[in-house]
Amino acid sequence: MIRRGVLAALIVLAVSSSVRAHPEPPEGFESALIGLLEMPLIDDLQDPSRPKRPTPERLDVRERPSASARIVATIDRHGLTTRDGARCPWRGENPCLFHESDYEESALAVFEKRVIAGRAWYRVAIDRGGRRFGWLESAAHFHTMRSLIASSERLTYLTPAWLRTLYPWAGATVVRPAKPSRDFRIEQPYRPLQWSTVGGVLWVEVELLEGTCLGEETVIDRGWVPVRNPFGRLNAWYSSRGC
Repeated sequence: MIRRGVLAALIVLAVSSSVRAHPEPPEGFESALIGLLEMPLIDDLQDPSRPKRPTPERLDVRERPSASARIVATIDRHGLTTRDGARCPWRGENPCLFHESDYEESALAVFEKRVIAGRAWYRVAIDRGGRRFGWLESAAHFHTMRSLIASSERLTYLTPAWLRTLYPWAGATVVRPAKPSRDFRIEQPYRPLQWSTVGGVLWVEVELLEGTCLGEETVIDRGWVPVRNPFGRLNAWYSSRGC
């Protein structure tokens, strides 16, 4: 029994350390994001030795999705600066908010997208508290929530916000408890099977997995999960850096 207890503790420590090493899912106001917009200029500063992709020196964030609208902030390789002079860096103390769309591929949370005259505009936050927003025109790759959490190409998991329940179909009102995992981890790995949008809400049919990154992987349950819980927090996310 003691050996089993020690082994369980070691698994918990290993999994917890792994989770902390990966970017965490968006929280607070960022839970309302609709996807991530790649921002290569952040990576230019992070690792100068990496082969650089063509990136603009500066991006203007405007009050409205129009090239003639007033500029409310600017983004460059070092950080974000608002029109009133407030600034946050990408690295260091109190950094700007950003995420990873793939392994060390930096991206910004997007809250709305509009295509006007063939140009894509994205609504992004220009402060850490989500009190101010602006519009950014960009031709960079945009990752929808569906491509982030319903893709078999990513290591996806259900976050601690998930209430550990499963639905029989997308949009269902009946719910049941999910079968527990023996992995002792705070995040539940899953394999996405299919997705559906009901009433504007994204749902994912998932296979709950046991043993992911720890050994032989097995399926322990199956059902549908909405992208957010009743309190607006994200149920599903992914690890951009793998195990």
